[in-house]
Amino acid sequence: MFPSRARIQLLAKVTLSAVALYLLFIYSDVDLVVESLKSAHWGWVASAVSLGCAIVLVNGFRWGRISAFVSLPLPRWFSILTYAEALFFAMITPAAIGGDILRITRATKAFGKLRKNMASVLLDRAVNLVSMVVLGALALPFTAIEEPAIKASVLFMLVLILCMTALPYFALATLRKGRVRRWTLVREGLRLAILFRRFLGNGRGFFEISCLSAVVLLLAMGIMLSAARAVGASDLGLVEAATAFSLALLVAAVPISFAGLGPREGVMIWTLTQLGIDAGQAYSIAILFTAALLASALPGLLIWLSGITRIDRKPAAAEAAPCPDPTPPGRDSGR
Repeated sequence: MFPSRARIQLLAKVTLSAVALYLLFIYSDVDLVVESLKSAHWGWVASAVSLGCAIVLVNGFRWGRISAFVSLPLPRWFSILTYAEALFFAMITPAAIGGDILRITRATKAFGKLRKNMASVLLDRAVNLVSMVVLGALALPFTAIEEPAIKASVLFMLVLILCMTALPYFALATLRKGRVRRWTLVREGLRLAILFRRFLGNGRGFFEISCLSAVVLLLAMGIMLSAARAVGASDLGLVEAATAFSLALLVAAVPISFAGLGPREGVMIWTLTQLGIDAGQAYSIAILFTAALLASALPGLLIWLSGITRIDRKPAAAEAAPCPDPTPPGRDSGR
């Protein structure tokens, strides 16, 4: 019996992460990296972890706002706690989709409306990807990276995302009048496209989500700078940090490894060394950055153990049938 495709994909992702980490290990000066970590300033390390927790709060709040703009308002506490819980599962599962499924499941059991929950989670995922691509494209011209492949890949992703913004309009214009709308998959896709178009056409919502995404990016750059200051790499600037972490997280978003582990650190180390950071410090920064992300995901374990987000939707109470008017005394009800 051949193994299922899901098992083969899991094995391939684990293998790729293991190979990437092994290559990073054999090509590094382990003693130099260990010495750099030992001498790290733990105040800056605590700052990186605190900024990671702040990102979880802002991302959870942003998901709640996105849900509100697709006509499904979630309680603020629920969106934040559920996002933190989902982040923990995204860190320990082969792909981030595990956390997305948990968010959709929790919100649907509590408030119903599966389609709108799917749309809000997909929009939240798309906003993360778009914001990192835009940041990487804006930061590249101001860095010392001359590698044409990196610039070409970031610009290609930027153009691809700009083209994808027109996809809902194209889908609605070409498929709504066709017979294929009878197909369940296409019909659900059209409904999601309508929700996407509603979000893109909401000027206030687009501005608010853009501002929240900018805050998330600034906090992520703060993690990178805190990790750099912790190991003494004080020459790493804001633009360089933006370039390094945006490229690393874009690679981590590609579902080819176990939760992005390995390729994320490899791209970050390579980018930092291209920017003139010492190799030992670059390895230490990548390790501290990943450690801060993992530490910020740990509260999600406590939330999962507490079960506070496991809300079952109460069925609506059936309307009571109207009572007939009482028959006056002394009058026959059959007349």
